[in-house]
Amino acid sequence: MKRFFYFLFSFIILSSILISFYIQSSFEIIPERKIKLQGHVEEIIKQDKNSLVFRINDFYIKTKPDIGLKLGDELKIIGKLEIQVINSFYLQHWLIFPDIVIVKKFSHQSFTHQILKYPFILVQNCILDLKSILQKKLVMVFDEDKANLISGMILGTKSSLSPVTYEKMQKSGLLHLVVASGGNIILVSTITMLLLQNLSRNLKYLFSFFLIFIYAILAGLEAPIVRATIMLSLVWLAKLMGRKTASVWVLLITGSLMLIFDPFLIFSVSFQLSFTATLAILVFGGKLDLIFSKITSYKIFSLLDFIRADFSQSLAVQLLLIPLLLNIFGKTSLLSIFANILVAPVVAPVMYAGVIVLFFSFVFLPLARGIAFLISPLLGYVYWVSEFFASFSIGNITFNLPWFLVFLIWGLIFYFFTQIKLDDSL
Repeated sequence: MKRFFYFLFSFIILSSILISFYIQSSFEIIPERKIKLQGHVEEIIKQDKNSLVFRINDFYIKTKPDIGLKLGDELKIIGKLEIQVINSFYLQHWLIFPDIVIVKKFSHQSFTHQILKYPFILVQNCILDLKSILQKKLVMVFDEDKANLISGMILGTKSSLSPVTYEKMQKSGLLHLVVASGGNIILVSTITMLLLQNLSRNLKYLFSFFLIFIYAILAGLEAPIVRATIMLSLVWLAKLMGRKTASVWVLLITGSLMLIFDPFLIFSVSFQLSFTATLAILVFGGKLDLIFSKITSYKIFSLLDFIRADFSQSLAVQLLLIPLLLNIFGKTSLLSIFANILVAPVVAPVMYAGVIVLFFSFVFLPLARGIAFLISPLLGYVYWVSEFFASFSIGNITFNLPWFLVFLIWGLIFYFFTQIKLDDSL
């Protein structure tokens, strides 16, 4: 059965690459020429103080941030087509700062038309409006920098960070803190399960899934969020059916479903990083934790026991991510593991407290400000750690690693761990 799942997943990945290559080769658009495009805004990919990036069909458009676009707006666009080469198989078609005319605002359409023709866009717009309100509430109780940081940690809005802060978080290896991920899904599911503990099991899972679905849209439906949502849903479904689940197989099935739905995800950096990090934790995290538990059992190392779990998971992730990061970005920092260990103990408390702050910001603002004041030093600590490790050039690796070497290194790491016997490991 295990071999079957491995074969199935490998088949789907290879099929996704071939399908995406076929789709990309099945039409030809001549670059460096002006084109006319008309359609509805299907996805808002990025929005910050400098630009807005959105998608219509298979075209990515970058424009000014203040034109007031929303999902579902019908646009007429004229601009010069530019081709961005992602890799040998995948190209993206871009229009950079083209001429844009809003033909019809989505909000100007009748409510009946919105529900019948674009129900998902209607739901997305409502949830994104809620996200905007939540961000404003955080600005009311925190200073701007801390509001942007906790907004990223809870809502995944990394675009609100200043360019300097963004660069420091990236250099220190802490940028993932302001990207909505599986940790956010766990946070939402834990709070939901706690609040609904008096309901029947079926209703509890049903309401929890509904709230997690809303949060996934709130956080932008990025690959890590979608992956975590599907994985959690599969685990809950198995529990309702009285079946046991193996985490690795759940991850493989989740990845397969995502690639079947969108083969181009195989080229998404966020999908690659999220999937690889989760696989590393599931496959190596437990074994590394057992190894380090033996080390910390000695009195001389006993004080390190409280960081054992965080260190094991961080090391497991870095083992697989470092080769991948060198392939994608051509650079990474070996010190990022220590930065992550230092901030790990405060991440969960800050996120839980942040949710409480948001709740009381609607109910009793002075109390929300009081709680915000208490957790502000923790946010300041995260800033300090990112600045401290970003200032070091020691530990930085800068070179491009070809794909075949990435897979070779991964293969050696997997082989090494299969040979480890815990009784002989020390």
